[in-house]
Amino acid sequence: MPILANYLVSFGSSALELGGGATVVRAEAAASGNGLAVSGPGTRVLGTAIMGYRRQPFDGGLQLRIGIEALVGKGLALSNPDPNKVGILPWMYVSIGFSI
Repeated sequence: MPILANYLVSFGSSALELGGGATVVRAEAAASGNGLAVSGPGTRVLGTAIMGYRRQPFDGGLQLRIGIEALVGKGLALSNPDPNKVGILPWMYVSIGFSI
């Protein structure tokens, strides 16, 4: 479950989106997959950082968000995660919507 605080630096209908927080992960047993490895059961808190672009017109219309988000913590890696080493797991995000 991610918990984030975001800050927007506005330039008219465009904005730089910056954020940070934590993501809580619960494991029932030792496991590895999808870039995360855990050595046993329990709850783990991972750092989360976000940076992106947001377009949101004042008078409504098409909204667009695109950027990169990264988890930071023990057991993270793009390949062969080690549950005892601190790593970074980045990924891109895209969001499209409409406002009135």
